[in-house]
Amino acid sequence: MFIKEVQVNGYGKLADKKLEFDKGINLVYGDNESGKSTLARFIKCMLFGTSKNKNGEAISEYEAFKPWGSQTAYGGDMVVESEGHEYKIHREFHKGKFSIYDEADNDITKSFEIDKSRGAMVGDKLLGIDEFTFQNVAVVGQGKVRLDLLSQKDIIQKMINLSQTGDEDFSYTDVRRKLDRILQDEIGTDRTTTKPKNILKKEVKALKSAILDFDKKRKNLQSSIINNDKLAERKTDIVKKISDSKKVIEVKEQTEKEYKYEKARYDAKLDVQREEQRNFEKSIRLKKIIDNSLIIIANIVLLVFTLIYNPILSIIPVVLSSLALVLNNKLSYRISAPKVEIEDFDLIIAQLKKQEREKIIKEVGGESAEKYTEVDVDKLKQEIGILENQLDGINYDIQRNTIEIKNMEHDLLKEKETKDLLADKSMKLGELEEKEKMVLLAIEKLDEAYSKYKMQVMPKFTESLRTIVSKITSGKYTDVRYTDKNEILIQEEYGNLVPAEALSYGTIDQMYMCFRLAALDKYSSVPIMLDETFAYFDEDRLSEIIKYISEIAKDNQVIIFSCSDREEKLLKDNNVTYKKVEMV
Repeated sequence: MFIKEVQVNGYGKLADKKLEFDKGINLVYGDNESGKSTLARFIKCMLFGTSKNKNGEAISEYEAFKPWGSQTAYGGDMVVESEGHEYKIHREFHKGKFSIYDEADNDITKSFEIDKSRGAMVGDKLLGIDEFTFQNVAVVGQGKVRLDLLSQKDIIQKMINLSQTGDEDFSYTDVRRKLDRILQDEIGTDRTTTKPKNILKKEVKALKSAILDFDKKRKNLQSSIINNDKLAERKTDIVKKISDSKKVIEVKEQTEKEYKYEKARYDAKLDVQREEQRNFEKSIRLKKIIDNSLIIIANIVLLVFTLIYNPILSIIPVVLSSLALVLNNKLSYRISAPKVEIEDFDLIIAQLKKQEREKIIKEVGGESAEKYTEVDVDKLKQEIGILENQLDGINYDIQRNTIEIKNMEHDLLKEKETKDLLADKSMKLGELEEKEKMVLLAIEKLDEAYSKYKMQVMPKFTESLRTIVSKITSGKYTDVRYTDKNEILIQEEYGNLVPAEALSYGTIDQMYMCFRLAALDKYSSVPIMLDETFAYFDEDRLSEIIKYISEIAKDNQVIIFSCSDREEKLLKDNNVTYKKVEMV
């Protein structure tokens, strides 16, 4: 592919500028700050679009190249030719619009892959490479080979990268080391103990163990609840027995009180009866004495009267007095004391027993009531003491179990949190293991690719590099070798192998350019842009490079951006055909 025409409507300092190019070598000439580097960036953005991502820079590419004039449209057109077909690329960066037309002005935009942020990926299709490869292979920017800006070690490292991967900014060794470091530090291995994977494995194991403990605690909790329920049933039974016993005691004590009351009443009635009997007997005796005394007195009076008036009849009073005394005594014994009504105490006791039994049945109920009727109070009190001791023991066990149950329930409240934490840690471990697989796969693929590159690409790259080095150095250096120890050895014309570090800065500079040109060898359809690349080359080295560029320009379009007339002079001196494009 080669670029035929560029129309810049607005891009950085460039505005309303139209430039035409030919196949082969194009020399874009202009003073410093005339926009040569901006033009090179415009061409790249027309092929691959522009990015609004900062990618670690202070501002994005899109912001950096906004037109300086506020009224200027941000974008332009570019005409390219590829495999005999002409394409017109139109982009309006500020609007995110883009269109691709063929030579018949048909809109063929849909035939290109579209990126959401960059638009149509024209370069990917027409060049067969992505933006990254284009930028690192086809564009040799200002300062890329300047020894005053890059240290010797940096340049040699870039040459090593080119030898390893074909990309100066991509080091197989560095990437391999970084992947190993990620595996070692960011993930962890079986040999490490304090890395993320090791820590997560320990945490997951501990959490799984904790969840097993939760299962044990749940079983223990169920067992403790069942045990507490049984204890509660025993407590209820004992409390009922104590309550029943106390009720029975209360009934029996009440019965005892009633018994004592009835006994006292009964005894009082007996005492009254005895007292009345004694009083009655006393009154009988008094009556008897009185009656006898009256009889005696009457007999005495009658006797005296008889003796006075008829002595013969005096015996009659004596006889009558004796009969009266005898009859009075006999009649006195036949008179009994009035009786006091007293209930049968056995009946009272029986009634009290019956009432006691009925109360016990009423208070206690059930079959157990019968056994209480014959038990005395003292025995019941002893049984209550035993039951209360048992109750204290059960209450202690219930309290202890309740505390254990609460503790287990409190611990089980953490189960969900623990399971969530396990899920989170397991997910992180899974992600880490997935990352580990990806890193291991990346290492495997990287090693495979590097091995394949060494076997298939590197020999071609090395052969091309030898040819370029020999041509550019006029045979002074004939070979370049890359060792497994990441060393570059340069073979002199007499066969000596010299480490790259031992070369002069100018020669290292020249070798670096050889590496870049060797990397370009396999991209014959890609335009090559050299932006002030040779500013620090001496005349001899520049002359040799111009000669070589004239050869590769047969297959590749070459655009040299320069503010000096050195390149044009050497092109003329070597009779190289070129097109001069003025940055006016």
